[in-house]
Amino acid sequence: MLVFFLLFVPLFVLILLGVNMLVATNNPDSAKMAPYECGMPPASDARHKFQISFFLVAILFLVFDLEILFLYPLVVSLYYISSFGFWIAMVFILLLTVGFIAELASGALDYAKHSTNTSSSPSQKTPQPKGKLPIGVRSYSTLSSPDDLSDGKRKRDKGNIKYTFQYRINQTLTPFQAEVLVGMLLGDGCIPAIISKSGGYRLTIRHSMEQYEYLLHLHDLFEAFVVKPPYISSNLDKRTGVTYHWCNLHTLSFLCFAPYRALFYNDLRIKIIPSNLKEILTPVGLAYWIMDDGVFHKSSGGFYLSTNSFTFPLCGIGTPLRGFSRSWATGRGPNEQFLFGL
Repeated sequence: MLVFFLLFVPLFVLILLGVNMLVATNNPDSAKMAPYECGMPPASDARHKFQISFFLVAILFLVFDLEILFLYPLVVSLYYISSFGFWIAMVFILLLTVGFIAELASGALDYAKHSTNTSSSPSQKTPQPKGKLPIGVRSYSTLSSPDDLSDGKRKRDKGNIKYTFQYRINQTLTPFQAEVLVGMLLGDGCIPAIISKSGGYRLTIRHSMEQYEYLLHLHDLFEAFVVKPPYISSNLDKRTGVTYHWCNLHTLSFLCFAPYRALFYNDLRIKIIPSNLKEILTPVGLAYWIMDDGVFHKSSGGFYLSTNSFTFPLCGIGTPLRGFSRSWATGRGPNEQFLFGL
């Protein structure tokens, strides 16, 4: 019996492997090709998520493709125990088989399959916020060139819900995120002019490596809008011969960023100060603006808010903000000014 089993199992495995190579669908997926079981390479994107159907395939593979090797000793063991145990095993396997066939027939096990979205595109008209924060419509897509597959989907669209159309049109900024965004756009945040097909824009933030932990905080805060961790790079300043290291954070493109693009940029694509800044700048936004451009003033116990290259009237916003004075000072350059807070 033992000799028969040792000969039968390898032969059975080879037969199953041959059948699989002949009839299985050759439909590779990027998640399957990744080095780790979590579907992630050791660098770059660390937030890629499998679809639930991928796990269903993996579980069913274990049940029907691996454990079938142990079916023969299982049957023999149950046979010697009792016929009752044998039929319990058979009923269990039958239920698994029925469930597998039902899932296969419904198409739920095709993890590379995407339903065609027939929803209409969101309106291209950019909302114009007046007074209140534009909290509404979260949505995003991407900006890089498409890498189309045979089914019309891009490779990166596979397996990550953040790239789906439904997710892009249903995502919204929270009130807290909206307040933070105002402060970031007054500081080091920017919304590039490139627009996606859905009318959305992306948010870009760059900081020096000294503020890397702060950038990680922003990454966590806007986690629903990003798919990649902060990008670290460096560049050589030929004027000084010094290499500067910095870190970047990019979101995907969202329709909810469009109102802020219209609010903080003019038709010449130049960053401006919104006329209703007093109404939309909250203590939360001010705190994040300080994190970007604030400088501690040791002698007075206050701080400078560097408004380099900002127009002078901006300094007037200090008056209605608690803890601010009208104090301002000219910096080293002709366009450098500082808004002083106490």
